[in-house]
Amino acid sequence: MDFLKLESLLHLDEGVTLDFKCEQYRFAQATEEDKSEIVKDILGFANAYRRSAAYILIGVKEVRGGRSIVKGLQTHLDDHALQQFMKSLTNQPVRFHYEAVAIEGRQVGIIQIDQQTRPIYLKKDYGKLAKERVYVRRGSSTDLTRPATLEEIAQMRMDDTIPPVYLLIPKVEDGYINGLNILEKRIEFPFTVKSLQFGCDPKAVSTNGSSGISIYIRSGATGEKTQILAENAMLPKGQSLLDATPLLVASPCGNALDLIGVDLVCAGRPVEGLFAYMTLAGGTI
Repeated sequence: MDFLKLESLLHLDEGVTLDFKCEQYRFAQATEEDKSEIVKDILGFANAYRRSAAYILIGVKEVRGGRSIVKGLQTHLDDHALQQFMKSLTNQPVRFHYEAVAIEGRQVGIIQIDQQTRPIYLKKDYGKLAKERVYVRRGSSTDLTRPATLEEIAQMRMDDTIPPVYLLIPKVEDGYINGLNILEKRIEFPFTVKSLQFGCDPKAVSTNGSSGISIYIRSGATGEKTQILAENAMLPKGQSLLDATPLLVASPCGNALDLIGVDLVCAGRPVEGLFAYMTLAGGTI
């Protein structure tokens, strides 16, 4: 996190996108009761309705209505260990990360929790937390006695429903347009690619099996491309549709204003209606 972003957070009050902790969480060699505290806080933020990332600033004392005080830390959490720990408990991976940042000559810890598909809950009882209860942060706290109601859970699923992305590859008179970035769509919110289908007009089925595409996310800030397929999506001979979801790399994610794009791999003979159809999750329009 850059200095200006951290400084701006220090001037905000706690809420559904921000929490301050004076002391580090008990984690390494701690009891399940102690470790369930950080689980509760991460789940609470992950399930909260918000339009931006949420942050837990550790080693900082809140000052309501003013700039919070940097107290500093002596130890940090291990991000990899924390990621694996959370993954072992929840129904789906939680998108978050921990980083150590220096400010005013002191160390603070920052947990960033991204927007993501909800609800997220425990697969088993752990510490003071019960399995299959959807803990959600309301205001400035996550109350264990007030998990999400069935109506709230249903609303979470509605809030996180995102229209699918449909990319139809343009075709010129003698074939497909060659080159990079032949078709892109800008996404207005943080997202995760959940599924992908690739195909063509059934009336123009490829007979040589050469029609294929590569899907990528291009950063709206830097222009850098990140491929989201483990390999190119190639239509089998004689078929017009392929479920390419198994080809997706693990949870390919993008930030608000990033672009999803298609590169043509090889078309062979011109094939009508070559397209990619993707479903996304992880944000709200």
